[in-house]
Amino acid sequence: MTLRRNKISSFVILGLFILFFSRSFVCFAQEEVYQLFKKGLDYLDEAKYDEASDEFIKAIALSPRDASLYYNLGLAYHRKGRLDDAIIKYSKALEINPEYTDALYNRRLAYEERASPEQAIVDYNRIIEIDPAYAEAYSNRGVAFKDKGDLNQAIADYNKAIQINPKVANAHYNLGLSLKAKGDFKEAISEFSKAIKLEHGFIKAYYNRGLAYQESGDLNRALSDYDKAILFDRNYAEAYNNRGVVYFDLGKIALAISSYNKAVELNPDFYLALNNRGNAYYSRGNIDLAISDYSKAIEINPLYSKAYLNRAHAYFVKQRYTSAWKDVHMAEKLGSAADSEFLLTLIQLSGQKK
Repeated sequence: MTLRRNKISSFVILGLFILFFSRSFVCFAQEEVYQLFKKGLDYLDEAKYDEASDEFIKAIALSPRDASLYYNLGLAYHRKGRLDDAIIKYSKALEINPEYTDALYNRRLAYEERASPEQAIVDYNRIIEIDPAYAEAYSNRGVAFKDKGDLNQAIADYNKAIQINPKVANAHYNLGLSLKAKGDFKEAISEFSKAIKLEHGFIKAYYNRGLAYQESGDLNRALSDYDKAILFDRNYAEAYNNRGVVYFDLGKIALAISSYNKAVELNPDFYLALNNRGNAYYSRGNIDLAISDYSKAIEINPLYSKAYLNRAHAYFVKQRYTSAWKDVHMAEKLGSAADSEFLLTLIQLSGQKK
C-alpha cells in the first residue's frame, strides 16, 4: 500500500488563480501561498521531506484553513517516519474537510504502521461510508481486522472487495493469507493463484502459496513457488530459508545447506535459517558446525527455545552432558520441553537426574 499524493492540488491552484484577479492584497497573499505550496510539492517529489515541511508550515501560517496544506504536511511527516505528527496533520485536514478521502486513507496507513488497527478500522468505515464501491477500502479494512485477530470479519471484507472488483490482486492475496491462517490451505492456494494470475510478478503471493503447499504436504509445488519468488527477488532471504526446509524434508541436504547459506548471507541475523542450517549439519554428522549455528541463533535470539533443544542434542552426541542439561533446562524455562526418550537417555548416560 502506498501513500496517496494530494488529488485536489489542481483545484487549489485554480482557486488561487481566481483569487489572483480579485483585490491586490488578497492576490499577493494567495500567490505567496501558491508558491510555497508548489515548492513544498517539489521537495516531496525530491524526497526532501524536512524542506517540504518547512514550506507547508509557512503556507499554513498564511492560509490556516486550507485542508490540502495540512494534508501535504502530514504526507511529508509520514514519509519521514514521524507517524504521530502525520496523524495530527491528516486529522486537521479532516477537521476542515471531513470528506477528504486521501487524508482518511493516509491517516489509516499511519495508524496501521503505528500498530493501531482499531483506529485504522474507524477511518476505513468513514471511507466506505463516503464511497461504498471503493473495493480497496474493504480490502485494506480486512487487513486491519486481520491485524486485530478477527479473521472472519477480515475474510468478509476481502470477499466484499472481490465482489465489487474481482481484479484487485491484493484482495485475493489478503484473502489467501487469512484462509491460510485458518488452516484452509486448499482455498488459500486458490486465492494466491488468482492474485498471481492478475499480477504475474506478485512475489509474496508465490511465497505464501509455497507456504500453503508446504503446509499441505505438496513439497514439489512448494519448491517451485519458492524458486519463482527467488527468480523475481534474488534477495528474498525468507524464500531461500523455506526452500532450504523443503530440500531438507526431501532429503536433499546439500541443496538445503546451500539455500540456508544464501539466507544467512543476505541476513546474518536470520536466526531461523541458522537453526535450520544447524539441523542440516547435524543430520550429516557435522556436529561442531551444528553447535556453532545453534549458538549463533541463540546469541541473536536468546528466547528461541528450539535452538537450545537442538544444541542439547548436539552436545549429547559430543558427550558434553553438563552443557546438554543446561540447554534442556533453559528450553524448559522458555516453555519447550525435551522429548521423554531423549531425557531418559541423557539421564542414563550422564548419571544426572533431571
